[in-house]
Amino acid sequence: MAQRALWADKYSLGYQSSLTTAVAGSVGVFMFNHASANPQLLVYNADKSKATAANSYNYEYANSNKMPNMLIPTRVTPKEVYPFLRLFFQRGSLQDSTVNTKKWFYPYSYQSNGGSCEIWSSLIRETATTGTAKSHRVTGAICNDITINPVGRDYVNITANMLGRDIELNHETSGDTFTLPLDAPLLWRNATTKIGDSYTALETLDLKSFSMNIKNNARGSFYNNALVKRFNLERVTGNGSLLVPWENSSTNYTDNQVLTDLLNGSLFRLSVYWKDQYLASGYSLSINMLGRFVSGMIGNDAELSNQMQFIMAEDDSFTSSNSKVSTWAISGSTASQITLGFNSTETLIGNVFPGDILILTDALAGSNIQYEIERIISSTVLKLTTNHAAGTSANGTGVIIKRQPISIGLRDETNRNIT
Repeated sequence: MAQRALWADKYSLGYQSSLTTAVAGSVGVFMFNHASANPQLLVYNADKSKATAANSYNYEYANSNKMPNMLIPTRVTPKEVYPFLRLFFQRGSLQDSTVNTKKWFYPYSYQSNGGSCEIWSSLIRETATTGTAKSHRVTGAICNDITINPVGRDYVNITANMLGRDIELNHETSGDTFTLPLDAPLLWRNATTKIGDSYTALETLDLKSFSMNIKNNARGSFYNNALVKRFNLERVTGNGSLLVPWENSSTNYTDNQVLTDLLNGSLFRLSVYWKDQYLASGYSLSINMLGRFVSGMIGNDAELSNQMQFIMAEDDSFTSSNSKVSTWAISGSTASQITLGFNSTETLIGNVFPGDILILTDALAGSNIQYEIERIISSTVLKLTTNHAAGTSANGTGVIIKRQPISIGLRDETNRNIT
């Protein structure tokens, strides 16, 4: 009897424009380990229609609903990570208007329709030769859980958990594409890591290891159907860990500072990014999060270090009422460009990111209308995704910046064919 070797399988992904319309796989997915799939038939024990005196509480098996899932482990490259970020953050994404555009991903909680999906996928696992209808296809799939971490201080891995609407066990793969991206995987040793108090300039930090998990807590709604009718996304939550050497290259975060932040419940900003391997400037991937430490252990490894556990946190303390901002002014020529004045050493760079929200509280600014930030132009200037209603040359003193718990930037270039 022939045995099927796991490493002979190939994987592909295609984007669906609707939950119910399955598509062919359009791009290959590289695996550093074997994917696992669970048809996940949800079942329950129902009361038997007829009970007997001797056994009055019998149950019988009954089918309920289907919601297959697939766990996908892959290396982090811009092309490999993009589909999973897009399927996880859904409406929480934007592409800015610069020439070398970036794609940004962030929680969707500030949007009125943020909890609904706008893109789904078909996931193909080729388990048989082309022309034989014995391969697997999970359809109507979104991503609900992502873990990013470096392994052995070398490759950076992402593990994505996918929830689907249905699974086909008799799929024929002649129409699917399994061509893999050619980009080299990102390496942990090439990462730049920075930390700060989330208001002033971040400083470089020596970091032994970093791990992060985010969840959108998606729920499948069945109503009176056997298959998922709709996926509803809830609030994005996240946690992770840092291993920080006791003595490192930072000025303020050496020795006891991370432990002090833990005891004080202080908010911190962490940025981990990789310089671009293909272009003259910029980066391949940028992970920027706000968090609070929830536990710490002193002493780990041969070198004295602090093993810190954190949770991600939203924040609305970057405000004029908190003395972090003093003034605002809309550009005299561009109503989407805002210049902020600061009281001390506060800066937008490294502390405010695309997807964060700007609110100008003065009456002439429309009183608390939320505007999404597209990008940061300089330490004091930001650009909105739309023109501000107050119009050019307006100015005032009331500012609130609502900051997302995480913003992920991904370099997007036509020569990389990221779409």
